[in-house]
Amino acid sequence: MDPHHFTQERIKILTLSIKNLYNTK
Repeated sequence: MDPHHFTQERIKILTLSIKNLYNTK
């Protein structure tokens, strides 16, 4: 698996998680 792609996926997931946190406030 490509490390760079893995990093991109992690960033995407983190971004979604942060958005969800703000939306649930």
